[in-house]
Amino acid sequence: MRMEREASALQEIARVISDGRDLNEILHGLIEVVPRAMEIPRCMIFRVGRECGELVMPASIGLSAGAARSIERRKQPLDALTPIQREVLMEGRTVAVEDVAADPHLHPEDREYLGFLGMRSILGVPLRMGGKSIGYFTLDDPHRPRAFSEGEIRLAEVIAAHAALAIDRAEAWEEAQKASGELEWLKHAFDARVEKCTGAWSTVQNQRVRDLAALVEAGIAITSELSLDKVLQRIVDVARGVLRAHYAALGVVAEGDAQLERFFVSGIDAETQAQIGLLPVGRGILGALLREGKPLRLRDLTKDPRSVGFPPHHPPMRSFLGVPIISRGRVFGRLYFTEKQDEDEFSEEDESLALSLAAQAAVAIENARLFQETQEQQERLLRAERLSAIGTLAATVSHELRNPLSVINNAVFFLSTKVPRDDPRVVRNLEIIRREVQTATHVIEDLLDFARSRPLHVTPVEAELLVRDTLIRQQMPVNMHVENLVPKELPPLCVDPGQMQQVLSNLIENAMQAMPDGGTLRLEGAAGGGRATLRVSDTGVGIAPENLSRIFEPLFTTRSRGVGLGLALVRRMVEAHGGHVSVESEVGKGTTFILELPTAEADRKPISSGA
Repeated sequence: MRMEREASALQEIARVISDGRDLNEILHGLIEVVPRAMEIPRCMIFRVGRECGELVMPASIGLSAGAARSIERRKQPLDALTPIQREVLMEGRTVAVEDVAADPHLHPEDREYLGFLGMRSILGVPLRMGGKSIGYFTLDDPHRPRAFSEGEIRLAEVIAAHAALAIDRAEAWEEAQKASGELEWLKHAFDARVEKCTGAWSTVQNQRVRDLAALVEAGIAITSELSLDKVLQRIVDVARGVLRAHYAALGVVAEGDAQLERFFVSGIDAETQAQIGLLPVGRGILGALLREGKPLRLRDLTKDPRSVGFPPHHPPMRSFLGVPIISRGRVFGRLYFTEKQDEDEFSEEDESLALSLAAQAAVAIENARLFQETQEQQERLLRAERLSAIGTLAATVSHELRNPLSVINNAVFFLSTKVPRDDPRVVRNLEIIRREVQTATHVIEDLLDFARSRPLHVTPVEAELLVRDTLIRQQMPVNMHVENLVPKELPPLCVDPGQMQQVLSNLIENAMQAMPDGGTLRLEGAAGGGRATLRVSDTGVGIAPENLSRIFEPLFTTRSRGVGLGLALVRRMVEAHGGHVSVESEVGKGTTFILELPTAEADRKPISSGA
């Protein structure tokens, strides 16, 4: 019953998060769901006011009108918090108070004030985003002392994580909408000013106005998009036009790192990009901009001592302008421009325009990332709900079927010793029963594996050795050719060896079933940026496009036998390690599963083999 209630609450929270962008709407949606999930009558959400630097209560439920007014009037500066508030908000720890009247950690005046509000048992949970507290929510039972269980505290912390993401996303959305509205107003103002002053200004002044108008239009364009890839490409295309550059590019840096993880270009056609090949790794001039994190303007980048030249097929470039993309102290990437049209170099005005574009780009990127993260969180929330329900069902079904199957198995053994062996039909049917009991037992073991929550015992493991040991344990068909191309010098994986062997075994078993007439099983490996990539490929029948998005769903299968838990178990185990699993497939040509896993050596240089 508790599990059903929690699953229902998580589903409702996912709906609140996904349906609302308005901050007030999200807060009041959460304040109605959380008390129901926790079966506690009162809840309050507190936030740190961005402008006033005080603690404010924008939403509550279950409070008397007098208590609500008292809290709203009592705006607390952050340097005058109670011990409980300081521990929850400043230190980011969940605090449970069983009885306000008897808690020795509370000051007498705080105990008196909480008693005035009618509070008895309190659970305070921080709302944290990016390692920083943005507020907290409290649940309290005014009727009796109450000890909060570990399960209740864990559920409250899961809810708080999703609530913090939703609140941060809504705030970013409000900022983006506000910026977009201001930019729209500026555009109309500039248009009116240009029309009024036509013919009266000098060419330089007219150009400046056109630059500003282009900047405003660019801001409106890039803040209206939510898809991250589309935002990044649109920024590059718009920025190139505003700066009147032949070429522009945007490099996204990995979080907590100064290396490029994605690169978007404008002005170079797809054929030329394909001829150039691999994306830049951040050497030379680009590396200097990545390291220094400040604007860089060059008349001729080829004469700069930091330049390392261009790869084959790269168009010639001389004038260069690069600026960082920063928002709220976080570096998202760098914006680059080369080959200023009709001029030898970029000007100071160009640099100023580029910095303004980069500031707008940062808001747009942050907004798109938050939107994407929220969607992913919602999917994980719904998936967790389904997995919880299926796990409960699996455990129940397995328990109910195991004993009857044992009885059948014992009966088959008894009959095989008593029934005459000279009738081949009897022998054949007894063997069929025995084989089907084994099949059913394997299904039950899969169900139990899926229902069982096993802790991780993480240790450094050589990837090549892990793959080799897994292959040795598998009974391969004679018509299947195996290629183990995982390099021995691959950095050690930071994984649970037993669970990762099960992941690989499931993927290898999947490949074997996809190649009933034989084929090639290939395992490859590469590493870089503190992550390792393992690829498990087959030359089998492939997966239909309409099924690709569903193959990791529990109980989904296209085969006549099996319950469809193998790949669902793979994803759950990989994600438990902080990794990611994806799939590429083409019908009639084969399938590749890609595992991205953490390594124990994040500082090793990238290497690759066969990938």
